[in-house]
Amino acid sequence: LVAAFLINALLLILGAALFYGVGGHVTAFQGAYNGLKNPMIVGGLASPLMSTLFAFALLITGLISSIASTLAGQIVMEGYLNIRMPLWERRLLTRLVTLIPIMVIGFMIGFSEHNFEQVIVYAQVSLSIALPFTLFPLVALTNRRDLMGIHVNSQLVRWVGYFLTGVITVLNIQLAISVFV
Repeated sequence: LVAAFLINALLLILGAALFYGVGGHVTAFQGAYNGLKNPMIVGGLASPLMSTLFAFALLITGLISSIASTLAGQIVMEGYLNIRMPLWERRLLTRLVTLIPIMVIGFMIGFSEHNFEQVIVYAQVSLSIALPFTLFPLVALTNRRDLMGIHVNSQLVRWVGYFLTGVITVLNIQLAISVFV
């Protein structure tokens, strides 16, 4: 998770630094890949190496995401649903469960690169809508001494947690409005 956070943060910072003010020239992953080769867009940093590193970083974040979802599926199956099966069967099942929806969506949209990018954007925006529904209870539960014991949040952490969760919620509402309205 730390590696995923660092790579995603670096991608976000790179994109913001390089493409701020570019306008409609970079609107998709392919546009960002090509933009990193174009000195007219990113200046002296433009090179095939930059675009290849960008593509590699996206690949790594995708792999980390799929590993995290597979592990989460395994934990749910074994820990919460009490489904016991050999490790290789459990991994195969959780990977199939994550692969089948993508294949169905791919067939529905004709495996178009542009449509896949739109699906990714809509999926991320939809996930951001769900984020406050996990963050507010998380902050509330970690503030309960009966649950957390000596690890309960301090007053400062409590208020910072609620403040940041509120900021994230407002930003996610703005994002959802800008994408869906």
